[in-house]
Amino acid sequence: MKLTTLKAKHMLFALVFVFANNICAAQTLSAGDIAIIGVNTDGPNASTDEFSIVTLAPISSGTTIYFSDYYWDNTNMRWGNDGLNGTTSNLTEGIIKWTTGTAIAAGTVFRISWTMGTGIPTVSGLPGTVTLFGQSGGTTAGPLGTNGDNIFIYQSSNDGITPSNWVFGWCNGLSTTVSANNAWQSNNSPISGVYSMLPSSLTNGVSAISFAQVGSGTAFNPSFDNNVYNVGAIRTGTKAQILAGICTPSNWIGDETNAYDISTTSSFFTGVNAFSLAVLPVKWLNVNCNMNAQKQAIINFKVNENNVAQYVIEKSNDGRSFTAIGTLSSVGNGENTYRFTDVQTVSEINYYRVKQMDVDGRFSFSPIVKIAVNASVVSVFPNPVSSTATISGATVGATLQLVDVSGKLLQNIKVTNPTFTVDMSSYSKGLYLLQGNNQVIKIVKD
Repeated sequence: MKLTTLKAKHMLFALVFVFANNICAAQTLSAGDIAIIGVNTDGPNASTDEFSIVTLAPISSGTTIYFSDYYWDNTNMRWGNDGLNGTTSNLTEGIIKWTTGTAIAAGTVFRISWTMGTGIPTVSGLPGTVTLFGQSGGTTAGPLGTNGDNIFIYQSSNDGITPSNWVFGWCNGLSTTVSANNAWQSNNSPISGVYSMLPSSLTNGVSAISFAQVGSGTAFNPSFDNNVYNVGAIRTGTKAQILAGICTPSNWIGDETNAYDISTTSSFFTGVNAFSLAVLPVKWLNVNCNMNAQKQAIINFKVNENNVAQYVIEKSNDGRSFTAIGTLSSVGNGENTYRFTDVQTVSEINYYRVKQMDVDGRFSFSPIVKIAVNASVVSVFPNPVSSTATISGATVGATLQLVDVSGKLLQNIKVTNPTFTVDMSSYSKGLYLLQGNNQVIKIVKD
C-alpha cells in the first residue's frame, strides 16, 4: 500500500438502489445482487479512478444506484463524514446517483470512471441518468484513496442519505488496529475516514469481501491499489456460487502501481471469463385474487421473469387437486404484471395457483390463493401498490373514501366507471382503507 498519497483515506462506494422517484425503488435487491469485481485507484490517470461491477441478478428499469465514498458508522447508523447529523463534511468525497433506463440482465459488467481533479467531478460508463453530488473536487488527485478503500452496495428510501437495504461490501485496507476484524473497524471510535465499520446486515466472506490478512499488519497480495477478480475464478453458475467466488480474496490479483484493464472488453470479463448465471425463470412478487361484480374470480400476479414461455392458471375446489382453466403468454423478461378472469362464477370456496412454464420445459408454481362467495366485490390491483392502484367492480354512482389507519380522509371518490385508478404516489408507506360499496378493503402502500 502507498502511505505517502495525499488521499490518506478509506473509500466507501455505495451502490444504492432506490425507487425511481427517489422514494420508491423499482426493485428491492437482495444481498449479493450486485458485486464489485475490479478497482483501480492508480488511474487510468492522475485525476481519474475506476471500478467495475457485475449484476448477479436481473435489475429492473428505473432502479437508482448510488456510489459513495463516505465511511459508515454502524453504531449511529449513518455516514460518518457527509456533513449531516452533526458530522464533518469531506468535500473530496460524495455520492454518484445512477438511474437505469432499461432492464439489465444478470451477468452484465459495467466499468465506471470517476474523475475529480480541480474541476467539476464527473462520472462515465453507466447507461441511464447519472448525477454526482456532495463532492466539490479541488484537488489534482482522483476520488479513490490509494491507502485502501471500502465499497458498499445498498438501497435507500431518502435519496442515498440513509441506507435501508445493504447488498454488498468491499474493502482492501489493512491496519493492525482493525485487521483482527478483517479490516473492518470494530467500533466507531475512532473512525477518521480511513476505515469503516461493516454494516450488521452484511457478512464478510458471504456478502462482503476484505483483503486484509487477519491478525497481521503486513499487506499481502492482492491488498493493493489496483485489484481485479482474476481469470480462472468461477464465472458460470448460480448467484450463490459466483458470489462465493467473488468473496474469496485468493480469487483476486493486485498490483501496487499499475492499473488493470477492467473494461467490459478486457480479458478478465469476456470470452471464457464472461459471467453466465443460472437464473431462476421467475420470482413471484405478488399473487392475489379478487371477485368482480359478476362474481367472477380475478387472479392478479406480479413477477420478475426470465425466459418464461407461458403461465397456466389452475383451479381447485379443495386446494389439493388442480385443473388448468387458461393460459397467458409471457410478455418478456423483466418485472411484469398479469391478470386472468375466471369466467365461471365463484361457488363456495375456490382455490387458484399459477404454473410458470419456461422455454426449457421447466416449471414452478405460485403460492395458492383462495376466494369465497362472500369475498369483496371491489378489487384492488396491484396490492401492495407503489404508485397507482386500479379499482375494479365498484358500483357506478357510489362514493368511495380512501382513509389512513387513523381514519383521516384522504380522497372522496365518486365512481363514474366500474374500473378506475387512484393515485397513491404521494402517500407514505403503510396501510390504507378503501371504504364504501358496503365494503372495507385494505390497501398496502409500499
